[in-house]
Amino acid sequence: MGSGLACALCDAAILSSEPEFELQFDLAAPSQTVRFHRECHAIWSDARDELQPAEWHAVTQQLPPLGTLVETRVSLGEARSIILNAICSSDTIAGGHSWINPVTGGPLPSSWRPIEWRHLSAVGTDAGGGTDVPTVPKRA
Repeated sequence: MGSGLACALCDAAILSSEPEFELQFDLAAPSQTVRFHRECHAIWSDARDELQPAEWHAVTQQLPPLGTLVETRVSLGEARSIILNAICSSDTIAGGHSWINPVTGGPLPSSWRPIEWRHLSAVGTDAGGGTDVPTVPKRA
């Protein structure tokens, strides 16, 4: 039942006579709980479902197009993972593929293992209205 705290959508108090929907997005770390009225939760849920982010692909089954910036879920070991942008490229020295940090142009740490990827929903737009698609940085 309601705690009397404000709804994250409408900012009205959730009364003790009303059901309260509580969402906590990161269970591994303390985070702020998001609270909704029943109707506000339904509105939020419908809007979220309409966005439908791009589908995740297992790296073991399909690699992203080489040189393309994608969102990547990376295993850090011991049931820990992060999501970050990365670029899959051909590794001419070791053979196979390597994953590049698009900010530094360097490889991801060797202990990090990409497990799945998805296309970015919006990479950005340049001043001419075209898509600004990042490519693999050239190394000196």
